[in-house]
Amino acid sequence: MALVAAAATGDMRLVRRTLSSDCDLNALNSEGDSALMVAAKRNHVEVMTLLLVSGVDVDLRRHSRSLTPHCQNFQN
Repeated sequence: MALVAAAATGDMRLVRRTLSSDCDLNALNSEGDSALMVAAKRNHVEVMTLLLVSGVDVDLRRHSRSLTPHCQNFQN
């Protein structure tokens, strides 16, 4: 969940530092959101790009089995 928290801040240095550690790229927070989903919700485009380049799963589903609208757009 460290990556989800880092993505929520929009702080690129923090996200890079978290990615360089042994973190789970596809971890979900207690609400069922991934780092990519949180970054999309907060319109952190640079963070979203970095996460995508780093190999996050764009097909990852929330606990409710739905994709966020922003993630659906990136999927295509």
